[in-house]
Amino acid sequence: MQEIKDDHATIIMAGFACGLACDAVGYVIQTSDSIRFYPKILPAAFVVNNLPVKITYNLTYNFPVPFAGPYF
Repeated sequence: MQEIKDDHATIIMAGFACGLACDAVGYVIQTSDSIRFYPKILPAAFVVNNLPVKITYNLTYNFPVPFAGPYF
């Protein structure tokens, strides 16, 4: 099933739960409905915390690797 949607979103910085000595961060996309996505490719110009963007996406209901995601 494909659900292609247009939405306003924000690029946000997120930390990863990788241990006490780890300060790894990544960027996710948060929609206006507070749904968060991992972008497969995020160009350097978009690696800005709290950057407002307009996106078109296909909602697949697939999840990334279990326990590999960021925390907020």
